Amino acid sequence: MKTFTTIILTLLFTCTAFGQDNLPVLGKIDEIKTFKKVYIDTESSQDRKFILMALKKKKSDLEVVGDPKDAQFFLTFKTLSRQDKKVLIGSEYTETAEMTVYYYNSDKRKVVAWSQNKMLYQSSGLSISSPNSYDLTRKFVNALTGKDK
Repeated sequence: MKTFTTIILTLLFTCTAFGQDNLPVLGKIDEIKTFKKVYIDTESSQDRKFILMALKKKKSDLEVVGDPKDAQFFLTFKTLSRQDKKVLIGSEYTETAEMTVYYYNSDKRKVVAWSQNKMLYQSSGLSISSPNSYDLTRKFVNALTGKDK
């Protein structure tokens, strides 16, 4: 019985160690400065439009590709949470989003080059801030071009 328990535990720890091969590696934005072809992955077409608008406004020389196979790196945007609240006049909401930029290295491992979260608060249809997808794209391009320093 003791040998059987040892074998089971060894297999469990071995499987756990092998299962970590698909976890992303943390990289730096400098690693993608020469990359030009990007694939954009969003949850909504509206967020995609805002990202494309921000890239155009920042005069980014990135080429957005329609097929992930053609991309040198990937930009993903997703809404992490949204809380709506009815108030006396109108409504308000808080939205938290995340943008992650990554590529695959020569070992086919995912390398996260840049990632950032942002919270947007909007009340009664009035907002001082741009949509999260737009703002985070501007921050990414600034970081990529070194204009965030």
